[in-house]
Amino acid sequence: MATGIINLKRRIRSVNNTLKTTSAMQLISAVKMRRSVETAFRSRAFVAEAQAVLGRILAQGGSHQLLRSRTVKKVLLIAATADRGLCGSFNSDVVRRTRTIAAEHRQQGRMVVLITVGRKGAAALRHLDGVELLAAFDHLGDSLPYLQASPIGRLVLEEYQSGRVDAVQVIYQHFHSTINQEVRVAGLIPVVPAEPSDATFIAVKPSSGEYYFEPSSEQVLDALLPYLINMNLYQWLLEANASEHAARMVAMKNATDAGGDLVQELTFTANQVRQARITAEIAEIAAGAAAIG
Repeated sequence: MATGIINLKRRIRSVNNTLKTTSAMQLISAVKMRRSVETAFRSRAFVAEAQAVLGRILAQGGSHQLLRSRTVKKVLLIAATADRGLCGSFNSDVVRRTRTIAAEHRQQGRMVVLITVGRKGAAALRHLDGVELLAAFDHLGDSLPYLQASPIGRLVLEEYQSGRVDAVQVIYQHFHSTINQEVRVAGLIPVVPAEPSDATFIAVKPSSGEYYFEPSSEQVLDALLPYLINMNLYQWLLEANASEHAARMVAMKNATDAGGDLVQELTFTANQVRQARITAEIAEIAAGAAAIG
């Protein structure tokens, strides 16, 4: 019986030590999530205004090769995951959706190439059947600065403009709230102007009147579209970054709560065992006293 109490106390100490870790990770993730969400929300407004400028040009008859659809024979997928785990189903949901999208393209006779963002995605999708891993990006940082993400956009533009791929899609977790993130599949190239009702972007008040672009709308598009593609990709990576920290905070909170419940159960069991031992000792004393008497 004494051994049982010792084991229970050892388990309680072990769980309490784990709770210190999960509680600290929850607090750290909460701070990172708040910063990531603020960055993502500020970027939404910027991308929305860029989309509005694109809409004004297209309304006056502008056209560009990055806007025109091709016959899709080869598609490039970008899977945005995390470098670390302990964030619930964040990584597995993106990996599962990527596998599904890749299988659908292959069933339609298309070749699939893949770019992964985050170590977890690279590890899970590196040997995906029938899919070529073009590049793997990781350690972009918790704050995800634009300069860290811009090489991905340059590689994507090079692949598309050279004709090596005919379409680019991004699979990422879109941030709605702390407890609600949604896996989305977004078309990056060819560029599709955002609908006013698209929840990804904040609505920008439309302006009336005609706009004149110098030197020409085509040259403006030459400069605007590559930048818009990079900004769209960066925005979606920011959404994924905020979703990652939110998912990790919730996962660590759930782990801390479950650990607290386990400590209570173990403490209750230890008290029962100790009480049973005391009762047995009292009974033995009483029996010995009765025998002497």
